[in-house]
Amino acid sequence: METIQRGNVTVHYSGDSRHIAERLVEITEKTYPVLKTYFNAAHDLKLVIYWADRQDWSAVPPNRHRTRYGGPHMTQGENHTHYVILPAANVDRPDSLVAVIAPLLDLTELTPDETRNLKVWLGLGADAGDRRLGDYLASSDFYVDLLVDIIHVHEVMHDFCYEFGIPENHSRAGKGIAWWVFEGLAQWSVLWVNREIGKEDWADAHDLLYRWMYRTGRKRPGNLGPLQYKDYAWFHGAVIEMAHQLEARYGKDYGPKVLTLILRDIQGKDYLPDTEMVKLFSEAAGEDLGAWFKQNWGIE
Repeated sequence: METIQRGNVTVHYSGDSRHIAERLVEITEKTYPVLKTYFNAAHDLKLVIYWADRQDWSAVPPNRHRTRYGGPHMTQGENHTHYVILPAANVDRPDSLVAVIAPLLDLTELTPDETRNLKVWLGLGADAGDRRLGDYLASSDFYVDLLVDIIHVHEVMHDFCYEFGIPENHSRAGKGIAWWVFEGLAQWSVLWVNREIGKEDWADAHDLLYRWMYRTGRKRPGNLGPLQYKDYAWFHGAVIEMAHQLEARYGKDYGPKVLTLILRDIQGKDYLPDTEMVKLFSEAAGEDLGAWFKQNWGIE
């Protein structure tokens, strides 16, 4: 693997991927100031990124959650070093990502306005044909864009959570915050970051893409409830649908308000039940959202 290093960011990459490594450094450097504001952090993280193909996957730092090739994840090292592991989709496209993208090839799940808007947001032009949109969503270019501009930002948010006191442990294990909150805030933060760095079109595309996943995923067998999905990817889509509805009611600054309240409330605690989460979401909204969360998302 080849390596580039700038400041606190190091990228190890497979194949002819230096241009992607440069993009990863750039998006990381733009993401840090936004997340530092939300976390009230005084320092950047020391981050090591792996853009690894199947052949190099065994060389990435081990993680109990992701053993097969293609599972993006983050893990921690010594001395506050954080690792983001991403599959080199331009070199060797992983089956796991193919499965995530497959439902997005069914344009019947989109309204005509959504289809037109998505073409504009993705830079294809409003007059582009549906076939061109489908071809892009099935291309390596889209897989790379998804990993660099969405999934990587999601993982960096996880890095900040680990560094500044938001535990991963799921409430089902008796500690931490609910999984939907831990993962949902990371996915939701992708919207905040892209808006802050001037990529409003990509933020809007991300919002629609993940809500599209939610529409297709909720019909799949094995789903237990609005926030309990058999497939990990569609779980994220459900939380983005929740975020979309809340932002439609309370504005685009609602998400950072919720994050600030959670960061304040988590101090000195090792467990926040869903009831406490609903209180914090309600506080940010300025009204009681208990009935709304119970009716729409089965949380009470």
